[in-house]
Amino acid sequence: MLKDDEIKRYLHIILILHCLCIILLACYVNPSIVILFVFLTFYLPNYVFNSPKLVLVSYYFFSLLIVLLYTYLTENTLLIYIVFLEIILTISFVVNLKNKEKQILTQKLHQQKRQINQLMAEQERQRIAQDLHDTLGHVFASISIKSELAQKLCLTDPSKACIEMKEVQTISKETLNQVRKIVDNVHWITFMSEVKRMSHMLKESHIEFIYSGAECIESIPIEKQTSLAMILREAMNNVIKHSNATRVSLDIQCIDNNIYFRIYDNGWVMPSQPFEVKSIQERVDALNAQLTISSSGDGVVLLIVFDMEGFI
Repeated sequence: MLKDDEIKRYLHIILILHCLCIILLACYVNPSIVILFVFLTFYLPNYVFNSPKLVLVSYYFFSLLIVLLYTYLTENTLLIYIVFLEIILTISFVVNLKNKEKQILTQKLHQQKRQINQLMAEQERQRIAQDLHDTLGHVFASISIKSELAQKLCLTDPSKACIEMKEVQTISKETLNQVRKIVDNVHWITFMSEVKRMSHMLKESHIEFIYSGAECIESIPIEKQTSLAMILREAMNNVIKHSNATRVSLDIQCIDNNIYFRIYDNGWVMPSQPFEVKSIQERVDALNAQLTISSSGDGVVLLIVFDMEGFI
């Protein structure tokens, strides 16, 4: 069986043979055989953007023209029927071509967003590293010098040693406040990093964790990823505290313009603390999404539906 890359390599030959077979069948059997071009109508647009466009399209429409001319010359009674079929085939081809073009543009847009998010994360890491270097570098040097000086003064002048140690204490407190400010500014996290963290946490709690589809979240803005990560974190905390579950699954699907965010656990206890569910609801409302929580004998399902256009 030919692989996908081999099909692309021999695509022109395959198309010519395919078109010739249909033309021969249309001429020697019945012109209505032209309906077999419906396969190319759906298949060909997938390769148009990876090959010389006009050449591939010309094979398709030239074959339709040959069948139409043959019908006009030999089968006048079928002419209207064949014209109708070929109009449908042409419209279908154009629609599929436009849909494929839209799909490729959407993929490129998501790729660009993913790259932008990666650049933003890298810039944030560099900023944090620079802030920590600027804040802590000279501080540790000052503390080291003053502590050494205080150590020497302990025997000769204890009062001055106390003054130096008080200055060390003051510097330490000021530095602690500066570090807290730096940490407070670090508020963006990627969704995948939170998934991995939750996976480790659930493993330590002896809860099996299975997830799928989390990759489709990578293309949305980092601030939205952070909101989803916080929702996941609170939901997993509820599972650990209240569900008595042994297995949790996270399933994310991007369908049309919606993101379906589904968390299932095989526990039997609904979250007993209403403020914890309320906290998730508030985060969901902030994203203009819909939250549904259902419970049965098989477990608890938390389903959140997001409008992807709101994440652009």
